[in-house]
Amino acid sequence: MTKTPFNITIETPNYVVRTLEDTDEMGNWGSWVADENTARMLNFAPKTLTLDDFKEYVRAFDRVDNHVLGIFRRQGGELIGMFAMYVDWTRLEFQMNLLIGDIPERKTHVRHETSYRVNRYFFEDLDLRSQFASTLSTNIPAIRALEEKNWTLCGRSAKAAADGKGNVEILHYTRSREVWRAGTPMSDAELVRRDSAA
Repeated sequence: MTKTPFNITIETPNYVVRTLEDTDEMGNWGSWVADENTARMLNFAPKTLTLDDFKEYVRAFDRVDNHVLGIFRRQGGELIGMFAMYVDWTRLEFQMNLLIGDIPERKTHVRHETSYRVNRYFFEDLDLRSQFASTLSTNIPAIRALEEKNWTLCGRSAKAAADGKGNVEILHYTRSREVWRAGTPMSDAELVRRDSAA
C-alpha cells in the first residue's frame, strides 16, 4: 500500500461522507461530548471543545493509516457526525468508530444509510479482509447493533473510567469480509430503495 495520503468521498441519498478538513465549518461539534450521555458512552469527561480542538483533532489523522470522515447533511451541509477509521495494511483489517454527535439526528436513519456504504468502501475498494470494533460493556445499543450484524465477541479489556471512579469494561468484536458480504449483499439501487422505504 502506498503511503501517499488520499481523500475519501462516499455519497448517500441524504448525506455526504467525506474526509474532514481543518477548514470545515465545525457547526456544533464542540458541544458533542459536552452532553453527559454521549460522553459516558465514549468514556470521556464531559467537555465543550473549541475550534482549535477541532483543527488539532482533524490534523491528527494522516489519511493513510487513519482517516476521519465527516457526515454532512445534503440539505444544509451541516456536520452531524463522523467516522474515525484506522487501517492496519499489514493485517488488511480496519476499525470503524462512529459518532452521531447531533442528538436529533440520532432519530433518523443516518447510521442505517451511511455505515454499509463506508464498510463497502473499506472492504471492496481498499480490499481489506476484516474489521474490528470495541464498545463499553454498558453501551447496550452499540452491543445490540454489533450482534445483529453478526460481529463476534473476541475479547475483553479494562481501562480507567473518565470520571476517576474505577475501571470500565471494554468489549472487542471482529467480523470478516465474508461475514459482512453474507449479511449485506446490496447494490446501490437496492440500498436507495431500502433507505427510501425505511
